[in-house]
Amino acid sequence: MNNKLLFLIVIILSANFLTAEIINFSIDYLGLKVIDVVMAITDSTISVTAKSTALGNLTAKMDNYYFSKFDDELLPHFYQKKIVQKDYSENRIIRYERESKKAKRISFDDDDKSCEYPINNKSRDFFTALLFMRNNLKNGDGILWIDANKLVWKAGFQIVKEEILNTKIGKIKSKKVKISFQKISKGKKERSDMLTNNLVNEENELYFWFTADERKLPIKAVYSMKPFPVVWHLQEYQK
Repeated sequence: MNNKLLFLIVIILSANFLTAEIINFSIDYLGLKVIDVVMAITDSTISVTAKSTALGNLTAKMDNYYFSKFDDELLPHFYQKKIVQKDYSENRIIRYERESKKAKRISFDDDDKSCEYPINNKSRDFFTALLFMRNNLKNGDGILWIDANKLVWKAGFQIVKEEILNTKIGKIKSKKVKISFQKISKGKKERSDMLTNNLVNEENELYFWFTADERKLPIKAVYSMKPFPVVWHLQEYQK
């Protein structure tokens, strides 16, 4: 790659970063901060990094990266995952072909995992699904289609109550949203990363709290896994 092209790419990426929403979360388990998450959201992309803290390295080492490029309906056409966990890794991209209702996965660390599989024409990855839900809370409930573990999942979401939460950015009126998952595909779940696909599960429920203002900012999440829940807390927000 020549220097002029590299310089142009850096300028484009920098411009996107400057216009992004930056949302920082901590993920806590048993009251201990184990993972730091940073989301950068633009009009057409979302990038996410998730890294374990020094304490988290002892039990759930993680250094993960996710990137989605989506259209005006928040439907991704390109999704990238680089997963480095304690005993699991992935390095792959997924291209979504809506007309044929197929996804094409290219694995860079294991050719046997490159494949083509069916999707719903409204299937989204975990993060674009979160963005869609965030933008569609006016009616109080809705349906999401999620691509997780190479399977089609149907997720229903509904506002269950309004609450005042104490957060790092102050005391905020919020809407608590319950998300329930239903596996539509008949295949078995593949092993995947802890941050996203493993949260898509029929046995457990996921709750998100969004600010009850025009920002609809995600400020808290609870995944009701056993024996103890996993909790996300907003740490910082920039725009």
